[in-house]
Amino acid sequence: MNKLTSRTSLNILFVASLLSFFPLSLALVAISMDTELGDFVAKTWVMYFALIIPMFSIICAFIAKSKGIKSRKNIIAGFICSALIVMFGSFAIIMRDFYSYDYSLVHKVEQQIDFKLPDSGKLFTELYGSKSLDGIVEIGMKESKVRFTSESEINDFIDRIKNSDLWTTSITVQNKGLLNFWFQNRQCDYYLIYCIETGKHNASPGYSGQFNFIFLGYTTETRILVIGEYPLAIQV
Repeated sequence: MNKLTSRTSLNILFVASLLSFFPLSLALVAISMDTELGDFVAKTWVMYFALIIPMFSIICAFIAKSKGIKSRKNIIAGFICSALIVMFGSFAIIMRDFYSYDYSLVHKVEQQIDFKLPDSGKLFTELYGSKSLDGIVEIGMKESKVRFTSESEINDFIDRIKNSDLWTTSITVQNKGLLNFWFQNRQCDYYLIYCIETGKHNASPGYSGQFNFIFLGYTTETRILVIGEYPLAIQV
């Protein structure tokens, strides 16, 4: 016990506590997250594993204090770093209504755009909007990233894209007006824009109004399909 409560040990734990939030807890999130899908927020809960260091430092500091050894900086650093880890680690819980791993969205979209998408893959969806006082989430826009995992389905998917009139290899100046700012500069190999109200692909509704669009952008190298769902006001 004397060894644990020595000044040298306390100094080591003090430094370790400072490092527990940055870079340790953030490194744990980076390791556990799916970089291509960008699910950082959903994985912030793994920061809690770093809590063991500042909590251990606090415990040792109180033991040292009872033995007359100065340990105030360990207590202060321990509580501050613990609070930061708990606060940022809670994002996964606080924001749980604004993200999803539900792959059924892919099946819903393929029915809307009338084009079959692969059945095997991993998906992460971010919902941009606000939550009302009664807990209802008002969605302004969705962005999903899908990584397909079946080699045969991917090959079939690409073949059908190449032979389809629904997909394009670039976005015309006119069609950029059908995209919100979030998707206007996305660099992909194949694109598809669909208007839900008119049922048209890659074409303006032809009249003014508020419309809901679906944007798809597929990159062959990463095997990532970006799906954007958003409202947009069109002025003709």
